[in-house]
Amino acid sequence: GAIFTLPALFLWAKEGVADKPSMPVITIIAICGGLLGVLFMIPLRNALIVKEHGVLPYPEGTACAEVLLAGENGGKSAKSVFIGMGISAVFKFIIDGLKAAGGVITIPFKALKTELSAHAMLNLLLDNITGAALRIDTEEQRITDSNLMSLLSEEFRMVCRRSCEGKGEAEQAYFRLLFATDCVCSMTDGYARELFRTISGIES
Repeated sequence: GAIFTLPALFLWAKEGVADKPSMPVITIIAICGGLLGVLFMIPLRNALIVKEHGVLPYPEGTACAEVLLAGENGGKSAKSVFIGMGISAVFKFIIDGLKAAGGVITIPFKALKTELSAHAMLNLLLDNITGAALRIDTEEQRITDSNLMSLLSEEFRMVCRRSCEGKGEAEQAYFRLLFATDCVCSMTDGYARELFRTISGIES
C-alpha cells in the first residue's frame, strides 16, 4: 500500500497542504502497511484462499493462492515452485549481474518493417502531392510543384483543372485536396514505390 499512499503525501507537500514526509515517517508508514497486510491476511486467508480457491476469477489472486497452496502441500508442488525461483534467479544474475546476455531480445519482423515503410511512403506522397496541388497556379507556386505535378498522369491533372474552373478559393482548395488524395489512393504499389523513389532522390 505504500506505493499508493506515499505519492499522495508528496503531492500534498507540493501543494502546501502538508509537510514533505521525512525518511523516518516513510519507514514507519511502510512498516505499518506491512503489519496491517499481514494482520488482515490471517483472517481473510481462510475465506478468500481456502474456501474461494478456484471460484474467484482474478488472475493475480489465483496465482498467489496457487503458490500458498503449493507451499502447504509440500512435496513436488513446493519443489516446482522453488526450482522455478532458482532458475529465475540464475537468469537474472546472468543478464543483470554478469551482463553476459542482453535483457531485451529483438526479433526483426518483416511484416512490421513493410508496414512502417508503407506508412513513410504514404506520408511523403501525400505531403508532397497535396502541397503541390494546393500551390499550383497560385502565387505561392514553387518550381518543384510543376515538376512534381508533371510526374502524375495527364488525366488526373485535367480533372483537377476542370473541377476548379469557376470555383471560389475555398472550393478550389477542396477539389485540389480531393484530387491529391484520390491520386495517391488510386496508385498501384509499384507506381507509388517508383514515385516515392523519384521524389526522395533514391536510385532504383
